[in-house]
Amino acid sequence: MRAGFLLTLLLSSAITKLSCDAYSRPTQLPNVKRRFSQRFVELYDKIPQIKEYNRYIDNYGAIDLGRGRPDFLPPTFVQRALINATSSLDAPIHQSSPSHGEKVLRVALAELYSELLHRNLSAERNVLVTSSAVDALRLALLAYSSSSGSDEWIVLEPCPAAYSRLIQSVGAVPVPLPLRPDHFWSFEPREAARLFGRRTRGVLLANPSEASGKVLTRRELQFLADLASKWNALMLLDESLEFLVYRPARHVRVAAIPRMFQRTITIGSTGDTFASSGWPCAWAYGPTRLLNDLKLIQLHVASPPATPIQIAMASVIEHRRIFRADDPTSYVSRYAHELQQKRDFAVALLTVAGMLPVEPQAGHCILANWTSLLETIELGDADEDYRITDWEFVRWLAQRLGVALMPLSAFYSEKNQQIGRGFVRFCFAKKQKTLEEAANRLLELV
Repeated sequence: MRAGFLLTLLLSSAITKLSCDAYSRPTQLPNVKRRFSQRFVELYDKIPQIKEYNRYIDNYGAIDLGRGRPDFLPPTFVQRALINATSSLDAPIHQSSPSHGEKVLRVALAELYSELLHRNLSAERNVLVTSSAVDALRLALLAYSSSSGSDEWIVLEPCPAAYSRLIQSVGAVPVPLPLRPDHFWSFEPREAARLFGRRTRGVLLANPSEASGKVLTRRELQFLADLASKWNALMLLDESLEFLVYRPARHVRVAAIPRMFQRTITIGSTGDTFASSGWPCAWAYGPTRLLNDLKLIQLHVASPPATPIQIAMASVIEHRRIFRADDPTSYVSRYAHELQQKRDFAVALLTVAGMLPVEPQAGHCILANWTSLLETIELGDADEDYRITDWEFVRWLAQRLGVALMPLSAFYSEKNQQIGRGFVRFCFAKKQKTLEEAANRLLELV
């Protein structure tokens, strides 16, 4: 009894001392950088170029033609669906969703891709709803990368800088496989084969490519699929632009290639298809074994989109006819045709302005070789023999003409940036008024 009393007294005294010490110490605000691993800090420090581009727009009032952001409204039926969902009197719509997404949306997606892949997908087992394509990529990389620093992911570039940062953030190593202009914007097969090995966990690629507008052919995809099978690697596909393909190019889904469904995670989203990235909604589909791991991680580290967004997008996707690319009256056919007309306008404009455009097969951005303008650009006090960089050209263009384009080198890893230095990216998903104003400014180059 006495021993118990003494133990209680000692514990009480210790707790009192700790409390006094805590209140007597000066309060220190935490250093934000110390709260993250050095790896994340280094990754953040590698994106000054994006900040620089934003300054061009803010400081020079330049028209933003470098980022893939439409300046027109989403289609009316999407706006109506969002209005109906957000103003619904059905109380559950205004509450949080299951961690793997609303069932009505998963069912709509399962039915859509069952039709596109010619195989039966289950809304419960094969589909996961995520807040964005980046979130879905992060989940997959977390699920299938060890933190040892030895796992490698082969990344086709040009691609968004987020791809490599995501891979590094989970402790893995990005291994770039560049698409080269002198190979008709394809990869070199022998170079690709050399990159695969025992450390390869998977291949991460965007098809169609947001950065270049490239649509990989069945032959190219089959080559990568065969290497992935040989080395027991995964295929991680970002197919956010799958419905914005221009004829005669055709989009081939890796998940539909024989024997590849079981090792493929495919990601899609509504942002590009419906010009509605401000209402983010994305998904991943694949085999049960792989999707279960993603669902488990999302349960703890992420969440699906806001419930009204999911309900709205489900009501849109349920009408599968809008996705039929072989029907000229479908929504995706009409939208692709509209973008194709804007693309043709951009091709003509860039050509007259003295650049050499590379006609994209998909998406809403076009590449152009700007180096033919070198002799017409004056940088003030630069030496005659000085060869300006792509970023200097972009800054000059924003400052002198009020047009902001994005250097393609921003979409390559550091070791391959020279491949993209001769090209800039022009986003043509703009109102006709915006394109005409850009034309008036760019034609001052002539």
